[in-house]
Amino acid sequence: MIRAGLALIFLSAAPSFAQAVSDTTTALAGLPEKAVVSASAPKENARIALPKAAWRAEGIETLPVEGEVTRTAWRIPQNRVSPLDLLAPIRATLLEEGYTPLYECAASECGGFDFRYALPLLPEPEMHVDLADYQYFLGQKGDEITALITSRSSESGFVQVIQVGRATQSREPAAGEPILAPAATRPPSNETQGDIAQSLDAQGHAALDDLVFSTGAASLEPQDYASLETLAAYLKRNPETRAALVGHTDTDGALALNTALSKRRAQAVRERLIERWDVPAAQITAEGAGWLAPRASNATPEGREKNRRVEVIITSTRS
Repeated sequence: MIRAGLALIFLSAAPSFAQAVSDTTTALAGLPEKAVVSASAPKENARIALPKAAWRAEGIETLPVEGEVTRTAWRIPQNRVSPLDLLAPIRATLLEEGYTPLYECAASECGGFDFRYALPLLPEPEMHVDLADYQYFLGQKGDEITALITSRSSESGFVQVIQVGRATQSREPAAGEPILAPAATRPPSNETQGDIAQSLDAQGHAALDDLVFSTGAASLEPQDYASLETLAAYLKRNPETRAALVGHTDTDGALALNTALSKRRAQAVRERLIERWDVPAAQITAEGAGWLAPRASNATPEGREKNRRVEVIITSTRS
């Protein structure tokens, strides 16, 4: 595993952080004091492929490594510093300890959506990545590899470190041993995001199930939504695609009122995509179906909740 001197330090210098994590957890040198561990994966001997070049249409060049793999994510609440400012002090520590940079890039120059999903990241929302605003660093010291990715939401900063060191026991990989392959060859770690992209390609429609609207109103709550980030990236990668956002409600109330409400909610989603992610206005429209297309029974609270949704439908793949 990566040793403490290689950018991991015990928490004696940051007691407020130490109280938030277990005695076996170490802090990443260079993180702000308010950082808290948001997610981690168990250490395991595995093979893993980490990007070492930008994504291209023909694929992505990776560095295949094998050993003890550790993945940990941190969230820095109420922090709006840039991903580069988050990454810089951590990278500096690694370089001081003798690491050699293998590759580093920022968002669009990395390859945006496709590069991000070639990383074995912990799932949203514990590790949030803004597809238009993230930083990546890959470094090596001897047989030790560290990959860093930093990003932010509207309220918090996020950091994940992927560490690969010597295997606990030197051996040949056993049959069936876990392989952390790039997400380009497996579903993304975030189920909602993976379902949306796959559903649009395979079925031509998908539900945006993480959206939150004010009760009885059409306003979309001001927070980040993984589904919208993924949809925006999908539409930008497929500029010839035209899509309709369709609002749906439960059966509480008259059809005309529900149809109008559902359309206003779809319009709110459209506006967020245009304003937040610069999706071309001509690429998306907004419609309302009211309670005419339920996907569950309206006889139960659970069914009514499932029916209150906004879906995206591909209407054309040619401009």
